[in-house]
Amino acid sequence: THPIHALEPVATPEDLRLIRDAVTHVHVSDAVYDYAVQCVTRTRTAPELKLGASPRATIALVRCAQAMAFLEGLDHARPSHVFKLIKPVLAHRVLLTTDARLAGRNAEAILDDVAKLVTVPLG
Repeated sequence: THPIHALEPVATPEDLRLIRDAVTHVHVSDAVYDYAVQCVTRTRTAPELKLGASPRATIALVRCAQAMAFLEGLDHARPSHVFKLIKPVLAHRVLLTTDARLAGRNAEAILDDVAKLVTVPLG
């Protein structure tokens, strides 16, 4: 038999619903929301990006920041959560220009540059 058949669930669907609900109750300050919006907005003006991240990407970025805070046992999302998640959440949501691709650039490097242009709020 294959070992995968011996695996036991570590969480029930109800457990996952409870966790999902708990994550939505992690507080996000206006400063953290504004920071996420500014990061996503900068992708739409980055010269190496043909297509920047959409407003829905902002929602995903904030929700992932809430999840990270929850996993760390915090009741609030921090700007550092948003900063850490910029590349993993946005990289597949942007489209590089042909010149950027020919120059050997990738989405992660461009998002690093974008992140440096936005002032991280304190707190």
